[in-house]
Amino acid sequence: MPRPPGPRGHRELEAVNAAARRVAQPRTKRNGLVVAVLLGAWSAAMIAAGADESWGRWRGVGPLSSIQLSIIAPPAAFVGGVIASSGVRTWLRELDLARLLQWQVLRALGASHLVSWGLGRIGGGFALPVGLGNLAISLLAAHATLLAARRAPHHRRWAFALSVLGLAEFAMTIALAISGVFANASRFDPPLSADGYATIGALPISLFPTLLIPLFSTLHLAALAKLRLERITATS
Repeated sequence: MPRPPGPRGHRELEAVNAAARRVAQPRTKRNGLVVAVLLGAWSAAMIAAGADESWGRWRGVGPLSSIQLSIIAPPAAFVGGVIASSGVRTWLRELDLARLLQWQVLRALGASHLVSWGLGRIGGGFALPVGLGNLAISLLAAHATLLAARRAPHHRRWAFALSVLGLAEFAMTIALAISGVFANASRFDPPLSADGYATIGALPISLFPTLLIPLFSTLHLAALAKLRLERITATS
């Protein structure tokens, strides 16, 4: 079994990565543009589907509903790309870890569930753990990003912890949604809104399972894949 790289190995790895990033800057910018275009098209499609409330009319595949498929498909496609394409793996190696982690600060958007709970649109059994969990991940992301930007000791461990905990929080969110607590009142909840509980398949709530969860899950997986590829490079 290969031994983990020591301090000298990490310094040499950082030097190699920095040189690779300088050489690969044009290619990285081109790939970033492609990702931005794909993300824009995906976002537009999810917004249109939520505005039209199409999710309730579309059939799923087997036991999976259309919304569950929208959660699973993008991360699964990314994992497949990492496994099958050397170009994707090269691109991941060229990405700056801090810039990859910084997007997870936007997980604070999940705290909006607390607002929906206060307005009587979501049950507290769902909104409280999910809203507070996303806030915690956002704060952890800010810390991990600063450590990665400074190349501080153990910054890779923090990046790994952020990615694993972020995915675990999403697993909790999905489990709570499936269990039905999204629209179940408790004695701690504020009065129910006159409009009733929000619908998962309609805007704005639909953007969380169909856009934000798969997007941030893919970013977590990208960070884990990058850390794994760098570890392989350092120990080979």
